[in-house]
Amino acid sequence: MGLTRWIQGIERSRDRTVWLALRWFLILTIALLLAPPGSGRTPGAYQIALLLAFVLSNVALTFFPSSRIDQRRLEFLAVIADTFLIAVALFSAGLRNSNLPLVFFITLLLSILGASVSRTALAATLTAGLYLYLTWRTSDGAGMTEVLLRLPFLYVSALYYGHIVVKAREEMSRVRRVEREKRDLETLVEVTGATTSTLDLHEVLYIIVRRIALLVRALRCSIITVDEERGLAAVLASSDDPTVNGLALSIDKYPEIRQVMQTRRAVVINDVGAEPSLAPVRARLKALGFESIMVLPLVHGDSLLGMLILRAARAEQVFSEQEIAACQVIANASANALKNAMLYDQTRREAESRRQTAEKLQNILDHFPDLIYTTDLEGRITEFSRGGEAMLGLRRGEMLGRSWEDLYTETEALDRLRRLQSIGETQPAFETTARGRDGSMCEVLVSAAKLNDVHGRVTGTLGIIKNIADLKEAQRHLVQAEKLSAIGEVISGVAHELNNPLAGVLGFAQLLQGGTLEPKQKRSVDRILESALRCQKIVKNLLAFSRRSPSEKEMVCLNRLIEKTIEMKAYQLKVNNINVAKTLDRHLPKTLVDANQIQQVLLNLINNAQHAISQRGLQGTLNLSTSLRGQTILVRVTDDGAGMPPDVLGRIFDPFFTTKPVGEGTGLGLSVSYGIVQDHGGRIWATSTPGSGATVHIELPVRSTERPESPAAKKAAPAPSPRVPPLRVLAVDDEVVLLDLLTDFLERDGHQVETASSGREALSRIQDRDFDVLIFDLKMPEMNGQELFERVRERRPELGERVIFASGDTLHPETRRFIKESGRPCVDKPFKLEAMRDAVIHVALAGRGGRPAAAGPA
Repeated sequence: MGLTRWIQGIERSRDRTVWLALRWFLILTIALLLAPPGSGRTPGAYQIALLLAFVLSNVALTFFPSSRIDQRRLEFLAVIADTFLIAVALFSAGLRNSNLPLVFFITLLLSILGASVSRTALAATLTAGLYLYLTWRTSDGAGMTEVLLRLPFLYVSALYYGHIVVKAREEMSRVRRVEREKRDLETLVEVTGATTSTLDLHEVLYIIVRRIALLVRALRCSIITVDEERGLAAVLASSDDPTVNGLALSIDKYPEIRQVMQTRRAVVINDVGAEPSLAPVRARLKALGFESIMVLPLVHGDSLLGMLILRAARAEQVFSEQEIAACQVIANASANALKNAMLYDQTRREAESRRQTAEKLQNILDHFPDLIYTTDLEGRITEFSRGGEAMLGLRRGEMLGRSWEDLYTETEALDRLRRLQSIGETQPAFETTARGRDGSMCEVLVSAAKLNDVHGRVTGTLGIIKNIADLKEAQRHLVQAEKLSAIGEVISGVAHELNNPLAGVLGFAQLLQGGTLEPKQKRSVDRILESALRCQKIVKNLLAFSRRSPSEKEMVCLNRLIEKTIEMKAYQLKVNNINVAKTLDRHLPKTLVDANQIQQVLLNLINNAQHAISQRGLQGTLNLSTSLRGQTILVRVTDDGAGMPPDVLGRIFDPFFTTKPVGEGTGLGLSVSYGIVQDHGGRIWATSTPGSGATVHIELPVRSTERPESPAAKKAAPAPSPRVPPLRVLAVDDEVVLLDLLTDFLERDGHQVETASSGREALSRIQDRDFDVLIFDLKMPEMNGQELFERVRERRPELGERVIFASGDTLHPETRRFIKESGRPCVDKPFKLEAMRDAVIHVALAGRGGRPAAAGPA
């Protein structure tokens, strides 16, 4: 407000300075009229007195304080006096018979009618030209110099009076604006008063629409709410009908409403007849007398609550910016009023809803199977649901007022809940046992939290006790089932991924073994073959474990088996800073065991010891020792790791029990080891002192030193394979090493071999070629062996009867089912070359009626 007054003061001071300056110029031009230079006329006493009156009055006005008198009134009086003095000056100068008085009064009239100083200057130019024209026509006797000296008088007079008129009009405009703002403010005050005087939604809105309709002279002012999702609107109040409340509207019939919904901005239509979007409803609007429309959004925050709609009969007058701005301010206030009223109505409904909810919650609480209780700050039970009766046999009436500590038996649970009760420390859900009425224990899951009132103050605690005895049992079975299922998937993947490269190693080793080699080379090949067969046995043992097949035992020196196992782990032990100490009895006899299974046990124990030592983060020592006690061999594996507490020590051989982090252990290693040792007639156990390491003890009986005949030896020697003429063979596998192996091996038997590394390549080969035998790998990318087999049977059924499958994943149920349904032979990877030779000959004989045809060009 102070800044506005300061600015207005500056403007008045500037206007006063301009007015006084123009008046000085006007006095100068009047002096030129009374005593024109070169005319030889000397002004008389009357004329000098007139000029002195002008000069003295202007000096007085210049130095007279403007604060002592109203500026506009002073200017008005001065202008009246100036007009009189100018008229006197014109007549005293002897100009009453000339054209100058007439032109002056014309100039005065045009200045009064002018709307701006620029127009006044233009009018002065025209009147000056008029004066020159009239003077030339009438020749009033004045010389040209004297005539030209009269022109400044006309210009200055025009500017002087024009300035006064423009400022007067600006003042009037300012007064009208102040009055309009006063009206707007009164409307806003009334609207604001209505919003605070009552919370009745319809009453508040009716006051608003009635007042706005008067403010802008609208025929109808309405407030509506909109439902954007359903495309509906409802009239909450209308200025021309106080009974309207909740009248439903279809938004599709109101284009202006849809436009506001889309833009969230005001829509002003000053001419309904010229607005294209109103064409469908123009006739109806015209019939109602609506010529202009204003729609303002009622927005609260980011929500569109509704709209303020004004319809007026303004065929020639548009909504002014001031009216739009005033209505927008009132619309904002209306949005707040609407929001407050809606909140009140919502609060009332919520209060009723809370009452109904409380009744429902009490009903739910009485029928909820879990036990729900609350306590006060002293730990006394203040609420106890009926779930406690079925779970623990405790009744509500006898538990109210008792301490919650009577429900629990375990110290850890009591400590947790005491911390919650005393310091409000949040406790996550935990498992414990609860005491029943008869003293029995029940496995439960407890959730507890602080109980706050509506003001956030802690008033006690809330506890929920859930019986999880059945859940825990089901969970144990489910976890075991899931892990067993995962083991099957892992075995299948390992068999496939390992058997492919293993088949290549084993096959090429057999090829080299069958060739001519020097003794040293033969020993190397024998070692390669021995290692490959050992890997094959490991895979078979893994499969045998899942299928519970009998193991293959042989006479083994445990000392040597320990040495080989340590060699396998030497690198990992070295990088983990673990020293290995061995105390092996040199006189230890051989015993009958499955070497691969016992080595698996040793590997499990060494891995566990490595993990225990690594947990300490320091250098450690692993000690392996053997000794003989009568007919029992004792093996000890000792580490100086962290050791195990008694509760862990008693469970280490349980299936799926592990102390390793998630992802580092399955909990199967020691349970499998336990089963292997038991299968060998021995026993295994562990001893440990926390902080001082652990020792695992294994006892194995010494069995007969006579090597029993292996199951393979007991079988009758297979009949030699019949010799067949050369065959044409197609081998399909994504492993290049297996294709090379089959090619080398079968070509040594005189067969012609073609290879394909994918199913699509194989299909292109059989388009125009004939083959006696086709060898398909079952697991291949893009198109697997099963899909390839189906395509071959569709295109060339006779070739489908000549297929041999090769797979390292015959454990999978779908694989076994497909092989059985196909009726085709399958050679397991890694395969012995003799087994593949027998399968090729068998298929060739069956495909050619017992006599395979010689391979020839297709």
